[in-house]
Amino acid sequence: MSFSRRNFLIATGVVAASSSVLTACGGGSDNKSSRKVPTVSGSKTKAILVGTKADSTGPAPEVPGAVKGGTIYSLDQFDMDHMDPAQIYVSTEGAITRPILRGLTGYKIDNKGGATLVGDAATDAGTTKDGGKTWTFTLKDGLKWEDGSDITGDDLRHTFERLFASFVTEGPRYVQQWLVGGDKYKGPYSGKKLASIEVDGKTITFHLNEARADFNFTLAMPGYGLVSKKNDTKEKYDKRPFSSGPYKIGSRSIGKSLTYVRNEHWDPATDSIRNNYPNEFVFQFGFQPLAATDRFIADSGKDQHAMAIFNEVAAERIAQVLTNAKLKKRVLTEVDTVTYYWPINMTRVKDVKVRQAINWAWPHQQLQTIRGGASTSELATTVLSPVTPGYAKFDLYGVTKKPGGDPAKAKALLKEAGKVGQKLVIAYQQSDNAQKQAVA
Repeated sequence: MSFSRRNFLIATGVVAASSSVLTACGGGSDNKSSRKVPTVSGSKTKAILVGTKADSTGPAPEVPGAVKGGTIYSLDQFDMDHMDPAQIYVSTEGAITRPILRGLTGYKIDNKGGATLVGDAATDAGTTKDGGKTWTFTLKDGLKWEDGSDITGDDLRHTFERLFASFVTEGPRYVQQWLVGGDKYKGPYSGKKLASIEVDGKTITFHLNEARADFNFTLAMPGYGLVSKKNDTKEKYDKRPFSSGPYKIGSRSIGKSLTYVRNEHWDPATDSIRNNYPNEFVFQFGFQPLAATDRFIADSGKDQHAMAIFNEVAAERIAQVLTNAKLKKRVLTEVDTVTYYWPINMTRVKDVKVRQAINWAWPHQQLQTIRGGASTSELATTVLSPVTPGYAKFDLYGVTKKPGGDPAKAKALLKEAGKVGQKLVIAYQQSDNAQKQAVA
């Protein structure tokens, strides 16, 4: 993994999401020659191609201008809830574990932001001969765990069978639902195997209950990262996973810090996706966005080599950052694949008209303003980000015409349902900005 000097995320909105990265040097100038605050707009969907065996062969292309050595720091609010790949569904957890976890497939990113699906631990992006009902992958030679032991076919089988264990509650469920017999399988810890997973040496074959042409894309999710059978500590694996990537966990203090150091058993010749430029990553947690943003702006000491995995530029500093020419030079603003939305608990809010009323009344624009305005995010009208392949634009609840919501329509629906005055409970994250959004 590589990061430019002095990187940090400024905004991930969505209400639809954006991310903006500050790079290069800061400086003490108060140059305000650029007064207009840019907005996030013009997002486009990009096709993701399937690469060849050659595309899957390491080493990864060099990053222009990147140099080896040094330490990358982070300033973030939260530690990761999960690091066991089977439990990873959140994008921040997926991002922070890319340097230590490898899957059968993954995405090779070019210098223009384009992505190609390639074999990561596998020699290629997988093969199917029956339209996607049966998929086969073969491990590359020379793959090692962080203790120097070989990654084997037994590790592959164990990785996918342990997805069915009772302690796995929060990761993706696609593979578990698609494998033949998966509806009855309870995991490998009782000694039983799942017949729809076949392993022959370094080759693994999956038998699915129906054709899935995108199965190889599914396996690129961080939730399907490889797990060492010998070093599987079950529930405890969530705190300290075993590495197959260019870095490994050096130390961890839950809620406070996480350090990655080089994994000397990683061979760049086996990896077409990752580089290993920094000597070390030091992730620091417990920093609210405002405190972190002020440190990034001050740009002193170790913070000159800091970034963020989760934190955004604080809403209170958006205008300052984007109207200062020197700070603005450090900003890259793009809509990303993240969509922020508030799911409704349908076991508690059972009446569909009440759920519709919530959607009609929802104050999208007010929430966007609290997050920092149109310079941080686009308003979403669907749960898919507009840059996600498969996105189709539609606006069921009139967000485009009435971004502040339509209380009159909501009240009418509540009256029809006989639920005027029903109380709602909102669960929200314990952060300064999330609290303001919850109040709204």
